[in-house]
Amino acid sequence: MATRQNITLLLLVVLVFCLPGNGVYAFGAGNIPSYGLLKGKAFRHGDIEEVLGDLFKRHGVKVGMFGSLVGKYKFSPMDIKRIYFGNWLRDFSQAMDIATLNKAPWQSIITIVVVLGFMSHGYATEEFEVTRERLGVYLPVEHIDNPKGYGEGKDPREVDPGLRPVCIPEETEIDPKTGMKNYIANDSGSWDTSRAYVRRTLEKCIESGRRYRSSDKPQREDKYEAFRLLGAALHTLEDFPAHSNFCELCLVSMGHTEVFTHVGDDVKIKAPDGRMVAPVVTGVFGSDDFMHSLFSEGTDRISSVTDLNHHVLAARRRRKEEGKSTIAAALQKMLSKAPGDTAATVSGHLDEIEKIGEDNEASAQGEEGKTKPENMTPQELYRRLWKILSLRDKIVKTIDRTIERVPGLRPLLNMINDQISGDTIHFSQKSITDTVQPILGPVMRLATTTLQGASHEVLSNHDQCEVFDNPHASDPTHSFLSKDHFTNILNHPAGNVAKIIVSHTVSLVVHAWDDKDLDVTKTIDEITECLFHPDFHDGNSMVQSTMLGYMHEWVEDFGHKKKSVLKRLTKESVRENKNILRKGETGPAQA
Repeated sequence: MATRQNITLLLLVVLVFCLPGNGVYAFGAGNIPSYGLLKGKAFRHGDIEEVLGDLFKRHGVKVGMFGSLVGKYKFSPMDIKRIYFGNWLRDFSQAMDIATLNKAPWQSIITIVVVLGFMSHGYATEEFEVTRERLGVYLPVEHIDNPKGYGEGKDPREVDPGLRPVCIPEETEIDPKTGMKNYIANDSGSWDTSRAYVRRTLEKCIESGRRYRSSDKPQREDKYEAFRLLGAALHTLEDFPAHSNFCELCLVSMGHTEVFTHVGDDVKIKAPDGRMVAPVVTGVFGSDDFMHSLFSEGTDRISSVTDLNHHVLAARRRRKEEGKSTIAAALQKMLSKAPGDTAATVSGHLDEIEKIGEDNEASAQGEEGKTKPENMTPQELYRRLWKILSLRDKIVKTIDRTIERVPGLRPLLNMINDQISGDTIHFSQKSITDTVQPILGPVMRLATTTLQGASHEVLSNHDQCEVFDNPHASDPTHSFLSKDHFTNILNHPAGNVAKIIVSHTVSLVVHAWDDKDLDVTKTIDEITECLFHPDFHDGNSMVQSTMLGYMHEWVEDFGHKKKSVLKRLTKESVRENKNILRKGETGPAQA
């Protein structure tokens, strides 16, 4: 039985080295939005994913059951983190596109994504490992992006075989059966669609989940793969209300005809009731449009990478001012009385990290026999970084296993998780940042200049105003149509509609995991009912009715402010970027 003193020491070590401060591990206090790249996209997808905490990962669990038993069957914080990892990867696959792959080695791009993943999730190995296969490349169908103009002049597959071919005109035509652009959900052509991508991904997700749950000797790798694939599919489905004109079409369908639908005035399709309505469209996302999607404020900031670079430079200054890091010694002292073999195991890993840090510093200083970081291959830089992050993960997991052996400690840690001080996080930050700083600098410089170049090309490539001036235009740009930025009036309802979609999808997937006789095709058909035109809705579809009902509630809840809000959604207001929230207009209705 561990003594009170031993438990206190173990608790202190966990606080210093393992736990996050509002979601960020090792590199700094604050939550995910404290990093520029994650402040736009990841905050929204991550926030939407929080709805998973209220859902059950086993079908048929009744809310009236004992609280402790119900908790056992809900998605845990780590489950949600694993699902969100799959979602997060789809955002960062956009870094693997024509512009960046033409300017930087793919291994260097992955190295940066590995570090950003560690910052976001707190782990970098096993189920959180960023591999080239898992990261993939930019595919418009994953984000429901309009592929018009993609790869013009050269087949993108010559840059990377995983990229999609040049867009053909039929893809961007309007499907009269659904009222949506063909690339969204018309699977009768030769092109790929977002619905087909979701189907493929969920088929694999359900297969992995069933294999885990039906096996006599379940492999956790199957469970983690099912979670990752679920997150990937959710990313696409969540993007539907955020990247399309679905919200605007809902408002027009309710009679608010002054709302701009982001297509030319003469672009209409006949609805089932005979009315001529605007179609569902999404934004054109060219091969260089990476920056406008990830940095959704539209300010052309390389915020994620430059913020990380600031952390790296700060670490270098600390090393000069403080000399050799004392983190390892301090942690080893705290662990000396921890129960079991925790102290010896962690001590060995800490020694290795310290040695790697010294070797990295020697390389950075150009000592005899050492290769300077700027002369290392991308593969060598990656191997060095991977070694550090792998050791850190081993330390955390060793301590985590020890925690599980101490009765009552886990609930205590969960309770105080949000109470960690900034000083504690700063202390933890130094141990890893100081170690990787000497080798990460060259990669950061390459990434910053590469992405800045891509960003410049974004701003000079797209005609942002075509749908405002051309009555026949039906291909708006992503930066005008997207609702990713938190000040956009429609960000709030789009996010809540996405939560409805997540609840709908996850409940059906969980049922399919548990019931191997359930027809997968019919299950996914029901899931993808959420991809629809408001004026083409099926009255028998529960998810469609819920989505439309929420949009009606959202606009009506503004009360006497409704007229003012709708006025800011007209064509001229949107053109002048006036479609933003004012103080106190966060959007009253919750999904």
